[in-house]
Amino acid sequence: MEDLVLPPIHETGFVNALKRYAEGVGRRYGIKVHLKIQKDVSGLGNEKEILVFRIIQEALNNIVKHAHAKNAWVDMGQIQQMIILAIRDDGKGFSLKRKKKANYGLYYMRERTNMLDGRFAIESTINKGTKILISIPIG
Repeated sequence: MEDLVLPPIHETGFVNALKRYAEGVGRRYGIKVHLKIQKDVSGLGNEKEILVFRIIQEALNNIVKHAHAKNAWVDMGQIQQMIILAIRDDGKGFSLKRKKKANYGLYYMRERTNMLDGRFAIESTINKGTKILISIPIG
């Protein structure tokens, strides 16, 4: 995944950059990435947009490397003064209780969420996939 060219967020805009990246992941790795971003998502600012982009990038990287999923969904919307981000897949899932080794991808997603003063939660069920829920305050 490292060799995928990142679209220039500052030139194309946050939403367009996400669309291009998701399409690239789909083409390169044969996974269908369903991207749904509400039009009213706003108020993050450039620095926060980059962190959110990196979170989504890492989540898709984990899905490609570990989940063996056919589909991934990235949904992002705004509720009052919060950005809500849900990333899920239909892959093999894993046991949250039985982590065999450190997962740096999850660690970095959680750290970036903390940098945004957000909340991070993960749910995973064996043979049913994984879901990451993130809420980020605006402002």
